[in-house]
Amino acid sequence: MSKKYALIVEDNPVTRELLTTVLGRMGGYAMLEAGDAEQAYRLLERYTPDMVILDYHLPGANGTDVLTYIRADPRLQAAAVVLLTADNLVGHEYATVMQTADLQLQKPVMPRDLLRMVQQLQAVKDAALS
Repeated sequence: MSKKYALIVEDNPVTRELLTTVLGRMGGYAMLEAGDAEQAYRLLERYTPDMVILDYHLPGANGTDVLTYIRADPRLQAAAVVLLTADNLVGHEYATVMQTADLQLQKPVMPRDLLRMVQQLQAVKDAALS
């Protein structure tokens, strides 16, 4: 089985490092990191990650812009996308996110919980592809 790749798109370097550690060391993913939407777009042009952990608020664009980009690219559509936010999304905003993201989690999220949810989501995605 080939190595799975995860892309962390998070502007807070401390949070990005925590997510990278959780998914890289504990989850076994090969890690890609972006601190803003532009870096994410460049990485998404070069790589096809299996998992994307995406912050809702990013410099230059919000997470839904990056999510729309991912879902519009046939090469990236199979990626599992987890949107992280400290906001309480409601109404249209919440509905929009839930139509395109595979999972939305509130910050702060405990590393063990994040890893468990990501592993469950990846298993569902893998089963759908086989």
